[in-house]
Amino acid sequence: MADSALLIDILHHLGGCLGAEAEAPGAWRSLGETLLQVPEIRGMAAFVWAAGEPPLVLGELTCPLPELAAALRHTPWEYRDGGTPVAVTLPLPGPHVAAPLGTPGEVRGAIFLAAHEAGDRLRALAALVATGLTVALQSQQAAREARQLHESLRAQFTGIGEFAAVSQLAASVAHELRNPLSSIKGAAQYLRNEYHEQNTIREFLDIILEEVGVLSRITTEFLDFARPMHLNLQEAHLHDSIRRLLQLVKPQMTSQGIEVITDLGPDVPATVFDAPQVEHVLRNIVINAIQAMPEGGTLLVRTRYATAPLPTVEIAVSDTGTGIAAEDLGRLFAPFFTTKTKGVGLGLTIVQKIVQNHGGSLGVESQPGVGSTFTIRLPSIPGAESLRVAGQPACGS
Repeated sequence: MADSALLIDILHHLGGCLGAEAEAPGAWRSLGETLLQVPEIRGMAAFVWAAGEPPLVLGELTCPLPELAAALRHTPWEYRDGGTPVAVTLPLPGPHVAAPLGTPGEVRGAIFLAAHEAGDRLRALAALVATGLTVALQSQQAAREARQLHESLRAQFTGIGEFAAVSQLAASVAHELRNPLSSIKGAAQYLRNEYHEQNTIREFLDIILEEVGVLSRITTEFLDFARPMHLNLQEAHLHDSIRRLLQLVKPQMTSQGIEVITDLGPDVPATVFDAPQVEHVLRNIVINAIQAMPEGGTLLVRTRYATAPLPTVEIAVSDTGTGIAAEDLGRLFAPFFTTKTKGVGLGLTIVQKIVQNHGGSLGVESQPGVGSTFTIRLPSIPGAESLRVAGQPACGS
């Protein structure tokens, strides 16, 4: 069976298969060439049914390719609890193992390893490779759907402005993505427990779980964008929310060399707001500020209380980061607009939606190379008695 160095190479190439779709063919071939270095393996074939591409075949197979393809397509594949594939032996000549690519509800292909000898350890390797390639296929599918959704919704939103239709489509796709993500997560967690004593495998599976987390957060953004927003208004102090958030991100800011300055107005009163939603707003803005200062800088969080023309609490978050181009400022809160290489451009749209549902406003000032300031203004509602009067307007329509 593969020694530890060879196993690390296999995991490395599986990680490469998780990359951009355009790079996938080369990554899969590199993985196959590495598998052929395992002493027990004499040949391999990888099939993806819907890709329209010929199978990847390397080394020597134990039967003709058409016969192999037919057998793989008609195999009743098995999965463990959590969706982990089970490697099996098919009614074909020669020692071999095979495992499905996909989830129990959608088998999308298969991996076949022709062997000099086939034992439990080779079956475990086949299951591991099949799980990794399944994650790669699901990740690429999710990325394709996200890109297609991005372009489709942007065109619809720009062309006809039918916000309800856009929201419904976003929610539909988000729900469709959640099912395969749950299967991938379950399979990766199962394998991580199975290989808990092998650090290299655990590290690879941790990467899988981290990427699933990223995709899950994207689907959550779609759902947050699409669903009606209801506020749970309670009296609290915004300074408590600010302190909790800054404590949460303190390790990241320290590691990046970011200095934090707080200037919290002593006259800012407790007010009525939805604490989890406002903390989501603050977290999004602060994390954006951190990302804008990769080489360090200064983060200033300032609060003020004003009584005219109406009682208002103002929160300003300033950074000394890269800043935002003038031509981008007007589109910053538009759905699906982003200046980042990752993400779908809904974060600030949702942030603005939350602030507006509180009856407040969100503004931004920025200068490239100098930094940015996001200013949140929320109506100051002093207590439960006022909540009965002012609660409905603060919630929006």
